[in-house]
Amino acid sequence: MDGMFLGPALVTGRIAGRTVADVVSTDVSRKPVAVVPPLPVSDAGSWEPALTADDLEGLMALKRDGYWHFERSHDLALERGYECEFCHSAQVPFAAVNDRQGLLAQSQVCGNCHGR
Repeated sequence: MDGMFLGPALVTGRIAGRTVADVVSTDVSRKPVAVVPPLPVSDAGSWEPALTADDLEGLMALKRDGYWHFERSHDLALERGYECEFCHSAQVPFAAVNDRQGLLAQSQVCGNCHGR
């Protein structure tokens, strides 16, 4: 019984994907997505944190939907007394990263909380 519905699911997914691609490719009202150039990375030697622990505590006081991981990871950082530079750097700034290199650098700090 395992995998019994896998074949039909793949076929249905391919049909749906082709249908959407056909509709999108013929829709003249759609505008192409602009490519956003990656933000320039600061020189690691000259980089300094833009926020302080006091700023972080102010942000932590705000309970916001969708910020569970931010709140939990920064709670741990405050609890453990981490300096900002322990997780953040010129490659992993305080703003959200949206390029492949930034995401890879960001994933390298997961062990700071998850590995302990």
